[in-house]
Amino acid sequence: MIKNLTPSSVDFPLWQQILNSLASLKRADFLKNLPQLAPLIIHLGGIEALRETVVAVEDVRRWWK
Repeated sequence: MIKNLTPSSVDFPLWQQILNSLASLKRADFLKNLPQLAPLIIHLGGIEALRETVVAVEDVRRWWK
């Protein structure tokens, strides 16, 4: 599903649906899919949103270490 998405084909309502679907995945499976979302994250929120996503993932990694 994610591989077929392009930034121009995704708006915020679809983005919310995508995130809701991914939220049901196990953490490892979600993290495997996360790099494919980078173009969409940048498209919807800019490079700063991508940076903040990385920071959030690193924070959670430290909490669960």
